[in-house]
Amino acid sequence: MHSPNDADVMLLKNLYLECDSSAVAQQLPSNIELEFRGLDGKEGETLFTFINDRQDNRWKLADTIEIPADLEEVVVTPKLDNLQIRSVKLGFPEARDTELHIGKNSDCRQAMVVAGLALFWQQDTTKIQSLSLSTGLEETSKGHYTRFQKEEDIGALDDAITAMRAATEASPAGITQLPLRVTLLASFLECRFECMGSSSELNEAINAHHHALSLSSRRTIQTAHYISHTRSIADIEYAIQAQREGVLLARKGHPELPRYLTNLGLSLESRYLLTGEQSDIDEAVTAQREAVDMTPVNDESLAARLSSLGNSLLARFGHEGHIQDVDEAIELHRKAISATPPDYATIPAHFNNLGNTLSIRFERKGQLSDLTDAIARQQEAVSNTIGDDPDLPSRLSNLGSSLSVRYEHTGQISDLDDAIKVQREAASIESADLPAYLNNLGVSLRLRFECTGSDQDLDSSIEAHRKAVMLTPPPHSDRPAFLSNLGIGLRTRFERKGDLASIDEAKAVQIEAVSLTPAGHKSLPIRLSNLGNSLGIRFQRTGDLTDIDEAIKVQQDAAALLAGKGHTLLSRSLNNLGNSYRIRFKTTGNPCDIECAIKQQKEAILTIPREHADRAGYLNNLGISLKIHGDSSDNPEYVEKAIEAQREAVVLLPLDHPELPGYLTNLGNSLLHSFNYSKSLDDIDEAIGVHQRAVSLTVLGHAQLPPRLNNLSRSFIARHHQYGKKGDLLDAISNYRTSAKCHTGSPSVRLIAASEWASLSHSLDPAASNTLEGLEHTLERRHAQLLGISGLTLQAAGAACMAGSTGKALEWLAQGRCLVWSQLNHLRVPLDDLRVSRPDLAEKVSDVARALEEAGTRAPTVARSTLVESQLAEKASRANEAVTHTRLSQDWDQLLVEVRGLPGFENFLQPTPYVDLLKSLPEDGRVVITSPELEDELGEEQYRKARGVVKSRTKNATKDILAELWGRVPSSENLPRVWWCATGPLAFLPLHAAGIYGTSEKLTVSDYAISSYVPTVTALSDRVKRKHAATNKVSGVFLVCQSNAPGLSRIPGTTREARLIEDLATKNNIPASLLEKDEVTVAAALENMNRYTSIHLVCHAAQDADEPLRSGFFLHDGRLDLSTILKQNMAHADLAFLSACQTSTGEEKLSEEAVHLAAGMLAAGYRGVVATMWSIGDKNVPELAKSFYANLFSALNYGGGRGGFDGSRAAGALHDAVRKLRGRIGDSDKSLLSWVPYVHFGL
Repeated sequence: MHSPNDADVMLLKNLYLECDSSAVAQQLPSNIELEFRGLDGKEGETLFTFINDRQDNRWKLADTIEIPADLEEVVVTPKLDNLQIRSVKLGFPEARDTELHIGKNSDCRQAMVVAGLALFWQQDTTKIQSLSLSTGLEETSKGHYTRFQKEEDIGALDDAITAMRAATEASPAGITQLPLRVTLLASFLECRFECMGSSSELNEAINAHHHALSLSSRRTIQTAHYISHTRSIADIEYAIQAQREGVLLARKGHPELPRYLTNLGLSLESRYLLTGEQSDIDEAVTAQREAVDMTPVNDESLAARLSSLGNSLLARFGHEGHIQDVDEAIELHRKAISATPPDYATIPAHFNNLGNTLSIRFERKGQLSDLTDAIARQQEAVSNTIGDDPDLPSRLSNLGSSLSVRYEHTGQISDLDDAIKVQREAASIESADLPAYLNNLGVSLRLRFECTGSDQDLDSSIEAHRKAVMLTPPPHSDRPAFLSNLGIGLRTRFERKGDLASIDEAKAVQIEAVSLTPAGHKSLPIRLSNLGNSLGIRFQRTGDLTDIDEAIKVQQDAAALLAGKGHTLLSRSLNNLGNSYRIRFKTTGNPCDIECAIKQQKEAILTIPREHADRAGYLNNLGISLKIHGDSSDNPEYVEKAIEAQREAVVLLPLDHPELPGYLTNLGNSLLHSFNYSKSLDDIDEAIGVHQRAVSLTVLGHAQLPPRLNNLSRSFIARHHQYGKKGDLLDAISNYRTSAKCHTGSPSVRLIAASEWASLSHSLDPAASNTLEGLEHTLERRHAQLLGISGLTLQAAGAACMAGSTGKALEWLAQGRCLVWSQLNHLRVPLDDLRVSRPDLAEKVSDVARALEEAGTRAPTVARSTLVESQLAEKASRANEAVTHTRLSQDWDQLLVEVRGLPGFENFLQPTPYVDLLKSLPEDGRVVITSPELEDELGEEQYRKARGVVKSRTKNATKDILAELWGRVPSSENLPRVWWCATGPLAFLPLHAAGIYGTSEKLTVSDYAISSYVPTVTALSDRVKRKHAATNKVSGVFLVCQSNAPGLSRIPGTTREARLIEDLATKNNIPASLLEKDEVTVAAALENMNRYTSIHLVCHAAQDADEPLRSGFFLHDGRLDLSTILKQNMAHADLAFLSACQTSTGEEKLSEEAVHLAAGMLAAGYRGVVATMWSIGDKNVPELAKSFYANLFSALNYGGGRGGFDGSRAAGALHDAVRKLRGRIGDSDKSLLSWVPYVHFGL
């Protein structure tokens, strides 16, 4: 140690250490050693001891220190293991440049120890300088953070956080610097969260901001945008409130105002991203623009603020769609790059932002140079990003998206492969933005599927979109985009596999996407257009006109939003709109629709660049519309234009493109149509050639294989008809057979194939076995398609009879008729045997059957409406119901396969064989099935007369028809019971009243047999097999009397009718309950229907042929419809007397479906139903009803007053009641309409 020398040394004595916290001081040792380096200007080290006598919080220097007079600084290091201060540089003589180096240990308690120390020294007894450790820690922290900003060294950021923690702990209570230090600590923690994604830093940052607010009455705080990572609106709003106050105070000259404005803008943008509130993003742009304007050119923060403003402008473009925001954002990002040295760690982020913005401008303006520039900038961003950088996944994903977009416009498959590669890498890294990366990956995978046809790519695409949606709950602003893309994937899978559940779900998720998209959002048009596409495609499968009407409406809205803005998506929207017009034209035949389709599709082609990859598709679609227009207008010029457009489309597609088979099919159809005009062998040969090529390129299992096979068959048939080649006919039959046996694709298309297969085979050989084989593929289970196949079952049965297969004819009549009700009966199958063998499987079957029955009996909405006329939320709910119903149907099919795989259950719910049907028929009568030959002999003219009986009720028409029937209907005195199973036009006629009228000797069927009707032989055999005895507990009759339902005309005589029956029941000890007028509510009716075995309804009724389940009875508080009745479990339902008009009339267009109330009540479980075939005269009804029940009750022997009755003799009771009515009113021509309409259905 140097000796004191006034010339070259300075003497320091009375130097001490002071601790501000008594609690901390108690934890420190009594002696503290400090290592001083540089006292002698050399590298030597000197230790000095400071002693605490435990009287205060000071440690005094035990010796005197000599230092050179010219010494500028000395390095001081505490020699304590638990202190994290590595060194303190003390500057002399004023010590203004103090710097502390903090270690990486972030233990809070050790930091508090450091924070409590303050270093002072005195010369003689005069205090020279006091160095506040908290101030030194703050400056040190800032220095580390500056180094982090330049180098992106996470260690520097850790040092900054540790030092700022120590600075906040070392700050005495009440000093003005403390709120700012706490805020800086929060900002550094936010930065570390963005780098590492640790929730602990995020939570500590939020707590720090709250602490800062509590410390400062003026709330001079800048709360960083990181709070948006909490997804908490409350946190963001709390931060925005504080930032606005901080900005207001800082306007008084605070140098940090630009930073406060920037952070306020970022928080406002965060709230906008969660809520979509336009005012937030506008204010965010304004605040950040002011921050940029206030920042000097040479300020290191300028680049970050330029980039931040550019990003906010881009976010606003996403809401408002103003291209000026994108142009300005691009310039700002270019300036940010220019203001950043090339070796700075922030340069990759600036490149990434510029690339993203250029990509977005390309989507709007369509200039390929923008996209090329975007990809180059994004590649620079990725190449300059280190491997563990948390921003790497977002930069990879953005690059992949741009490559994917370029593929869409150039068709270069290498771009798509590269896109998927980098997007997979992005999605493999855990990140808060993982949903967005999954969404982008899903889009690219779907595009590659469309190019290669790989099912694996399509399935992976849908899986990625599903996960993105699942990870993005509402109200996140990204959810609509993810939903829309999921819908596109599901729609694509439906087009590939014909899976109805996929298109139902596509409709549901896209309705939700549209409903969540704010008005004015730039993506609203494309989401509307996507929804329209799904609706149009669904219509082609289901035939639901509501779908296609809504499709056109939303696509019109989409095109209107894009018109005049130079948007590249306009052409796509116009093309989609044209497709929907064309689809609707094929149903409605309105010429305006096909003309609109052609107009929109021509405009789409004019607005798309010639090199665009979608041009081929637009040409193909235009060709389809032109061909259809030519067909409908009988104008071959349109067909020639169609062929020209479709040939160009085929040429533009690569040979391995998955859409090529479809384009070839369309070209082949146009050539076939041209042949119909020209009879040119070249046209038909080319048509067959392109159809064969289309079929050869279509993989087995593809949903479009059946229609393509059908098209090929039609071409062979056309050439056969022109040139008479038998080989062409055989080829047509072969292709129809293959189509009919496909397991995928539209059932109606396969049905057509089966019908044509059978018809052509029959033309070759009427007795051929393959005729019957083809007809076995003609049964269909969807009511929406019944109109097109209503007569097909009769044709099949007729062919079977001609081929000598009567048993097969009976089976097909049982399977192919009354499909609406037979589906419900399948869902009510007894499971006793299955419960013994596999109780678990029986429970599953029961659960799914119950769910299916509830879904199937849900009454649909009455009126068709557009998306404008009803709430989107309601639409989404109905779409989700459709998805659920379809999935339940798939579960049901899978369960049937599983059950039929069990020994002894091979025929579970299989159609009943002919032999078993015969075994289950009643023993006391005969079943008469009217034959196809009878239908043919009656002919269309007589059929129209028959319908005229119901509509005109004229005497002569009725007499003529009944006489005509008498000559054709078998009768015998030895047949007391006859069950009529009428088919075709005869289903609407009163076969029980057939006879000879107008002569002295009147002979009718009713004179020789007791008649009943059954919709199908199966319906009768099921009732025979499931006979049930009425029990005293539930036996009885429930009487409903509603003569004056609200809004309907009054029915006279109803009260008298009901009370006559009630009196009869009382006299015969039959339990009965009568409800009248306002007592007759839907709820009360249902309750009593479950309490009594029989019901007598005297009220208005309505039959809905389009939706049979909406048919019902009008009560005091509304309609009791069949859908509601069918949901009841009426195990003991016995007899229903429907004393209302036209309760068994049926629908002319659906003669094989028995879509009337009588059949519906049978389906609900009643063994027998009394109904009417047309309107009845009110004056005779009470007496007939009284006579009916008198016969029924008197035929029963219930001794001892035990009560109850059995409706099994209802047919005989009705027969006797009608006979008495005839005897009273006579058999005049006028009286026929009074007694003929009464009929009995069931057992």
